[in-house]
Amino acid sequence: VSLTFAVSRSWISSSNISENLIFLKRFDASENIWENIPITLVGEDESYVYFRANLRGFSLFAISGLPAAAPKPEAKPRTEILIAVIVVIIIILLFILISLRRRQ
Repeated sequence: VSLTFAVSRSWISSSNISENLIFLKRFDASENIWENIPITLVGEDESYVYFRANLRGFSLFAISGLPAAAPKPEAKPRTEILIAVIVVIIIILLFILISLRRRQ
């Protein structure tokens, strides 16, 4: 049995799901587990993404997905930190140098 199904882009977006990580799951009552059914992307439009799956038979099915990767926060460039450290060291050295010259 071939099943074509549509997944709403609004669901994908509101659930923060990656389109590449959508699954069709079939409940196997004999094992009491949900198993992934291989799916193929067959099309898309403004509102939906369409998939096709080949099924062995009918059962309880669920469409699920994994979250899209969260963007990494931008790290402060190391060069800015390095420059700040160098400036502080130079100021400290200048202060020490001026203090030593005044003592002489």
